[in-house]
Amino acid sequence: MALSSIFPGLAAAGEVRNAGEFDRFIIKFKVGSPEFREANARQRLLDASAAPQRLIAKPMFRMGIGADVVKLDRKLRHPAAQAFMNRLRRNASVEYVEIDRRMRPALVPNDTYYSGYQWHLYETAGGINAPLAWDKADGFGVFVAVIDTGRTIHSEITESPGYDFISDVATANDGNGRDADPIDAGDWAAAGDCGAGEPATDSSWHGTQVAGIIGAMTNNAKGIAGVAYRTRILPLRVLGKCGGNTSDTVDAIRWAAGGSVPGVPNNATPVEVINLSLSSPASCGPSMQAAINEAVAAGIVVVVAAGNGNADASTFQPANCANVVTVGATLRSGARAPYSNHGPSVDLSAPGGGPGGYVVTTSNFGTTVRGAEGYVYTLGSSLSAPHVAGTVALMQSKQVNTPGAVEAMLKATARPFPEACSPGCGTGIVNAAAALGAAMGGALSIDDAVVGEGSVNSPAVLTFTVRLSKPMPSAVDFDVATSNGSAGFEDFNGIYKPGMSIAAGETSKQFTISIMGDSIPEEDEVFTISVSNVSGIAVADASAEGRIINDDPVALENEVPATAGVKTYIGLKMLVGGQYALYSLYVPPGTTTLNFKLRSGYSSGDVDLYVKRGSLPTLSLADCISANVDSTELCTFENPEPGMYYALVHAYLDTYEANITGTFAPKVPAIGVSDTASIEDSERIFFAVRLTEPATRDVTFKLSTDSGTAIGGEDFVAIDNVEARIPAGSKELLVEVPLINDTQAELTEFFALYISDVQGALLAGDRGSAKVGDDDYPRLKLSNVDIVEGNAGISTARFVIELSRPTSRQVTFDIATGSGTAIADSDFVTRSLNRHAIDPGRTRQVFEVSIIGDTVAEADEWFWVRLANVFGAQPEDYGVQAVIVNDDAAAAKARRGVNPARKTAPARAEARKVRP
Repeated sequence: MALSSIFPGLAAAGEVRNAGEFDRFIIKFKVGSPEFREANARQRLLDASAAPQRLIAKPMFRMGIGADVVKLDRKLRHPAAQAFMNRLRRNASVEYVEIDRRMRPALVPNDTYYSGYQWHLYETAGGINAPLAWDKADGFGVFVAVIDTGRTIHSEITESPGYDFISDVATANDGNGRDADPIDAGDWAAAGDCGAGEPATDSSWHGTQVAGIIGAMTNNAKGIAGVAYRTRILPLRVLGKCGGNTSDTVDAIRWAAGGSVPGVPNNATPVEVINLSLSSPASCGPSMQAAINEAVAAGIVVVVAAGNGNADASTFQPANCANVVTVGATLRSGARAPYSNHGPSVDLSAPGGGPGGYVVTTSNFGTTVRGAEGYVYTLGSSLSAPHVAGTVALMQSKQVNTPGAVEAMLKATARPFPEACSPGCGTGIVNAAAALGAAMGGALSIDDAVVGEGSVNSPAVLTFTVRLSKPMPSAVDFDVATSNGSAGFEDFNGIYKPGMSIAAGETSKQFTISIMGDSIPEEDEVFTISVSNVSGIAVADASAEGRIINDDPVALENEVPATAGVKTYIGLKMLVGGQYALYSLYVPPGTTTLNFKLRSGYSSGDVDLYVKRGSLPTLSLADCISANVDSTELCTFENPEPGMYYALVHAYLDTYEANITGTFAPKVPAIGVSDTASIEDSERIFFAVRLTEPATRDVTFKLSTDSGTAIGGEDFVAIDNVEARIPAGSKELLVEVPLINDTQAELTEFFALYISDVQGALLAGDRGSAKVGDDDYPRLKLSNVDIVEGNAGISTARFVIELSRPTSRQVTFDIATGSGTAIADSDFVTRSLNRHAIDPGRTRQVFEVSIIGDTVAEADEWFWVRLANVFGAQPEDYGVQAVIVNDDAAAAKARRGVNPARKTAPARAEARKVRP
């Protein structure tokens, strides 16, 4: 994949392969958002997004790039997984969400091995010309990360400690999750472990096979020779049973590059090269691309296998990522291996082996768990990538170059294929000796450049940089010239500059080209700038692309009725793959939801959508990126900030008559009816019809009452479809319903007020309940009583239950005692009566409680008498707290010579009122 990308971070296509089931997702919340900062806010959003599918979503851990890995309680097929992700994407706090896909070794399973030698290192037709490179370099001092199944401890491989990044215990196969032990526990699986119908598999020891090709010891009288035999391997374990998760691979890449990962100690030995012999049928996800970009920015060359699907490598991650060196596989003859992925994403090829010549490498003889160390003959693009990674280690051990320069040298020095590779296999077969020579001798390259066209009054300037991979002892001379592409001389000032030079000891020179700005919306345009007649150094990359980005967007027009603020543009012209179109839409304050929808004119077309507020988006910098493989793209913003939104349309494949639609709606308040209560003789009751916020325009609706136990026309004045409104700027309307009073004793009654035909507001609740209390029942109360405790025996406390007036109905109630500081059956006798009655025409009933006297001088004590289940009357008091006053203190004082006649206040039981 080209390192000099016009838009770094571009995903080649959307979710390219839809097969499988998924329960793990990578979610990146925007830095500063509540969901990024707070676990509770994060969980609330996950709950809301999972609820419609009755899912349970739980965060697992935060990745080194700041994204969170989330797991569902069950696996989803691709459409259901997309639905879950789309709900998350609609939240303004979500930067991106992707499936945490399973990565699998690119090795093609094969149980047939052929005797042979390491033709792949030295043979003319299919080898990499390693022996000539070994005369100059051995890889000493370079660390290479092998992100794979881990290490098996092989006597041929020199390794650093490494780390186990597998977060899922079942995948790890070693009984735990992430830890500092990257030992390969085996990736064997029983039948059905990796999915219904999947066969049983033995352990692959894939990481050991890859590591051996890169760095197996040489000249030690046994085993095999490694490409860069004095490098140190950093084994990072991400693949286990049934593969591994993208999130683990992403964290391993970041850690290998020296970045921090939560819960993992920092890497003491950051690497110069990363080997990724793994793949997943998907587009390059944003988390994977972010980790790769970070590694490349740190000067690390990332080498990946093209994959073994005999398919376009652009449909496999990470082979389709930007800023990586993608390696296809060749046979002993030098022809493309029939299993190898291919296409424009492949940068170059290397031996992968096959019938007639397999690749020999280190391995282990255990079928499930580790056994004795050994060697195997095998094949796959998994073995091609380490041939290139080892070559890079040789190069960097002698002269450190930027990842871009290394890629250019690898491709420029690659040996031509012995026969044509029509599907696309890169520039040739890696030539270790020639690539090392270029690295040591230095090479010239020129960077691509991109700029917005600007305006007539303020034209833009495009800056190109010619680079040397190392300072040279004498000046490097060259010529520079431009040539037209879709951009002509009316779009830029073409140049021809012979005799330019980079002085001795310097490594770069810049020059500028003026762009002719205009105000005409148009497609992006490109031209070429070339370097020729170079003297004093080899040439790695002699040409670059200048891209002029259109910054005059087409405003989306009102092509349909503007109800709810809809704005639409229809009839986008045909776009050829790689072309762009730019549109704008102003979004006013008070908008709830903003949608941009893009559809291709036919099913095989593929257009991608990039949206940004306030400035022009690029393919790597946008507020929303929708790049699926189907013909429809959607960007949704909830409660968007007001301002100008720009939509960039990129034709990934040819399309015609595509259309883009921008839709937004003003913020709409929600409306509901409050519950209320009153009594009969108040003559009226009020409901409040409320909005959640003041209306920007009149909100109209209809009002009706609905009888319950209270009947319309008997207990209240009914309302039926009465039109009402809340005027603009207001939040509330009080609705009065008259009550019909009577003199009949009855229970509390209920009815409802509901609203319908609401215009201008969302309906949050369509009805409110009214409780009408009866005021026709007589009042029922408990009276006070007097009692002398006495020194022994039983006395009686009489509690009177009394109605405020006679009634024609029997009044019943339950009454009972209860302990306080006075203890039942010690200070008073427990008593209770159920359905005790006051008969019709009467107003009084007595409840007697026996008091147990004593001669103990003590504090006053109290107990409860309570009413319950009252029918036919309204309780005034639900109980009393009866106080027993002690009368034994006087006697005690008399025995000490005190005249008790002076103590004239009688002992009594007092009743204290208890209100409901």
